[in-house]
Amino acid sequence: MFTSLCIFPAGRPRWRPGKRLLGQILAYFSPSAIRVWGFNQPLRWDADEEAEPTTAFECMSVAEAVERARKACPVACHFFLDAREWSERIRRQLQNAPGVETHEHFAPYCPSVVLGAETVPDPGHRNTAAEYAFAVRLGGDGMPKNLERYREVALANEEIASLISFLARTTGLEWEVVFDLSY
Repeated sequence: MFTSLCIFPAGRPRWRPGKRLLGQILAYFSPSAIRVWGFNQPLRWDADEEAEPTTAFECMSVAEAVERARKACPVACHFFLDAREWSERIRRQLQNAPGVETHEHFAPYCPSVVLGAETVPDPGHRNTAAEYAFAVRLGGDGMPKNLERYREVALANEEIASLISFLARTTGLEWEVVFDLSY
């Protein structure tokens, strides 16, 4: 199981940051490296076939990742951030949060950013829960047993609250949170 807490602009399914703002958002996590996957189709949970990356490269800086992704010009792009310091803080705070039960000690410690069309399903994989063109995803192995309770705990968490506040301040938008569950 892999679960992601997806943070995306509320009511703005087509909004995408410009190059400079994307760089600021990626830099927020102070990544030491960034792996970039480009896709030539939208990332849809209900597609007949799972999208496969058509380009993939590793970058050592935010500026390099943003520039190379722009030049590759994919329909959708996924930036996987190697942000060990941030990841360790969030894992320590949420892995065994009081009052929260999880399968496999879930904690959303792997930050990534999606740029381009993506949809995520509801927890039962019956309907689309969210559609966006930009999201910050915090993923990890395992899954909360009670998604709503975990959402409350996660939103009250200092690191996640700070991230959402940063996104609101830098973009002027309201941000929403859903879970993306892969079994």
